[in-house]
Amino acid sequence: MKTAQNFELEQALTALRSHAFEDLFLKHLGWHKCEPKQTITVRVFKQAYRCRCIARRNCTTVWQIKVNRSVRLNLKIRKRIYARLHKSAPYPLLIFCDRNRHRSLWHWQQGLGHRSPATDHSATADTFPEGDSADAPAPIDIPQSLVYIPQQPDCQWIPRLQRLAGHQQGPIT
Repeated sequence: MKTAQNFELEQALTALRSHAFEDLFLKHLGWHKCEPKQTITVRVFKQAYRCRCIARRNCTTVWQIKVNRSVRLNLKIRKRIYARLHKSAPYPLLIFCDRNRHRSLWHWQQGLGHRSPATDHSATADTFPEGDSADAPAPIDIPQSLVYIPQQPDCQWIPRLQRLAGHQQGPIT
């Protein structure tokens, strides 16, 4: 397992380009496996979304959601899925990807003046204690989303990957 000290950017970019998100987080960014493995089905507007937990660090969990190409993931749908997954883990990072691996949409919530363990790696388990979701703070109000398309320039994602690996502080935007 990689740690922030031996982060290998080229291998992380290769995993990102191929939408190998589990490898990206576990092998290249130094996150931990979700134990136990967890899959949650969330129904929004009569559509079922299968959300699979692929990695965790502190109180943040990464959820991969594969969607059909025809589904429009508007903000209302993303917020409802986020709210449901927030009940299982305080700070979910959602990665929606189409089944053909042409693009992915990364979604999380962040507010002004709030720190999130997904983006603030100076945080420790004491700063953001793990525990049952009843003890977790309420979801933060400002939704954030990024689209990743494998053909886009890597330079836009290098700082984001470095933050997720723990090399830099701040939001992943």
